[in-house]
Amino acid sequence: MSSTYYIGQRLSVESRLCTVRYIGEVQGTKGSWLGVEWDDPARGKHSGDHNGIRYFECKVPGAGSFIRPNRPYDPPNTFLEGLKEKYITNLEASGVPKPIVFGSKVAEEVGFEKVSRKFSELDTLTRVILDYMRLKTCDDDFEEIASTCATNVADAVGTDLQEADLSCNLFEELEQIARICTSLPKLHTLAINGNRLARHQVADPFTRGFARIRTLRAEDLRMTWEELFGLVNLFPNVTNLSIAVGDLTRLSLAVSPRILELQAARGLTSLCLEENALESLSDLADLQELPNLRRLLLARNGIKEVYSSTDPKASGMHLRFSTVTFLDISRNEVGDWKFLDDIRPAFPNLEALRISQNPLYGTNGNRTLSEEAFQITVGRLDRNVTSLNYKTQITYGSRTLMKKLPRTVTVGKLSGLIGRLFGANPLDIALYLVEEGIVGESGIRETLLSDELRELDYYVTDATAKLIVREK
Repeated sequence: MSSTYYIGQRLSVESRLCTVRYIGEVQGTKGSWLGVEWDDPARGKHSGDHNGIRYFECKVPGAGSFIRPNRPYDPPNTFLEGLKEKYITNLEASGVPKPIVFGSKVAEEVGFEKVSRKFSELDTLTRVILDYMRLKTCDDDFEEIASTCATNVADAVGTDLQEADLSCNLFEELEQIARICTSLPKLHTLAINGNRLARHQVADPFTRGFARIRTLRAEDLRMTWEELFGLVNLFPNVTNLSIAVGDLTRLSLAVSPRILELQAARGLTSLCLEENALESLSDLADLQELPNLRRLLLARNGIKEVYSSTDPKASGMHLRFSTVTFLDISRNEVGDWKFLDDIRPAFPNLEALRISQNPLYGTNGNRTLSEEAFQITVGRLDRNVTSLNYKTQITYGSRTLMKKLPRTVTVGKLSGLIGRLFGANPLDIALYLVEEGIVGESGIRETLLSDELRELDYYVTDATAKLIVREK
């Protein structure tokens, strides 16, 4: 058994990912066991203990369990194997493409509509989504990747692939991801969310693959700040960075290493810190010194004040995020109008603010009170903040209208409104969000707004939105 398993090994068991933390016997039982920590803590039964004896530690309490080593597990893939499994072998016997579903969501891919129409022509792909494909290593021979892409996957995958989602896989070494990036010369957007990397060192020949990345999503990696800093610092030219889903409590002078020491610090224009453990904006004092930061996304934290009431240093602080024009503090704990008064001088050039679903607006569902609170919010903000609404362009056939829509309007209600505006049956139309400037077919990405209960601000990340209405 010792030759088959090792500590830190990543496994996929019935499509559920875990990390081996212990190999051996468990007192009071017969035979050998694997102690594993599940990526999904809900699958865990304990924190690595049994009958009062500790066998291993879990990074997330309650995420551990014991499984038998003879339990079958899903075979890992190399990058090419996963690519082929996803994009070539995923056909029905009839030759018709199977629906591509990952977890509970249908993948959105640049060029994917064309792939759906003619699945064998994979040269249309400029973006691949390979999350949950059990990727563990990069193929040893880069030339093999290039030649395989040229003959089986088409030249474009090797030469024009620009976006790759490698989230939630079996990688144990960051260098394997670096090797993949190095083999894709035009790659500029990378997602590695949900991976559990044990070794973060990357040999010099492969760091050049990271140097080309401009957009990096490194969410839910279960790393310490020091580890996360070291990883992000290998991407010197990133401008759009997401390190959401973690336990960050502050990024200030008191935290070492400082975010200002990142190689990419001066070039950062967008930073996402959603779903961390932040409680005040003064905990992010270091971000004031990022010279080009425009977008700051802080949704789903525990933020309730601009200046921390528990940090003595915050009392004499005067925050000034002079370059930030878009701020998202939705789904936090803001319950005091003083927060908005403090926001004005702290963000003097703010143009758009997302602040929905905070206690400030109440939780009893009273629409009138919510609308009154909305108007008070607008009144307290600086004139630079154009609106808490989205300025939305809606196109249906040859007609185009401009409307201001509340950020909290649901897709279902929006369909009804658009139906009335254009004289269409809401049940017969589908809404698509159009994002321009995206590398892909015609530089445009269209995303179907499929969940009628979702609010518009779930899909839209800017102050303006562009929608296209099509018949189903």
